[in-house]
Amino acid sequence: MSSNKEEEQQFTIQPHPETSHTNTKSGSAAQGGQASATEAAIQSNPGLAKLPDEIASKIETPKGKEELAKISAELNKDS
Repeated sequence: MSSNKEEEQQFTIQPHPETSHTNTKSGSAAQGGQASATEAAIQSNPGLAKLPDEIASKIETPKGKEELAKISAELNKDS
């Protein structure tokens, strides 16, 4: 060990820089009232989106408990 004691590091909290992610319409007004995709995503409501009916009709229905148990038993049986 060295006889010279180094000073302990000191850290400070920096303020968050100002951003334009506030809910203002200055950006969309400058574009003729049409919001950009990024601005629309920022201002949109979070959550799940509803699938269009043509896509939703192509999705396989989930298997029931009994059907999953049957498949599991077939996979786990000794050969």
